[in-house]
Amino acid sequence: MGRRSKSNISRRNTPPPPSNNNQSIGSTVLGNIFTGITFGAGSSLGHRAIDGIMGNREVDIKQPDNNQNEVKQNNGLSCEKIFDVYQLCLKENNNCQYLEDMIKLKCS
Repeated sequence: MGRRSKSNISRRNTPPPPSNNNQSIGSTVLGNIFTGITFGAGSSLGHRAIDGIMGNREVDIKQPDNNQNEVKQNNGLSCEKIFDVYQLCLKENNNCQYLEDMIKLKCS
């Protein structure tokens, strides 16, 4: 059996020196803001470069028909249908407050 030297053992057991992490919260926040700004600027420049090569993107906006838009907003019910149901409800002497509220909200 061989003898171990004390110098090898002492070098192995020494912990690494402590890291010098003395960054404050303010510098971390400012660093993150700067990183976000540079990322956004780089992204914008990249989009401009691609648009310059491929041509500008075209955006086609279509206006929906007013009648279809009204029916979609009222969950498939037009104001005329809601009003007809309201009239029937009043003839039967029922509590029709919910229909009156619906007409006020959706058809005014």
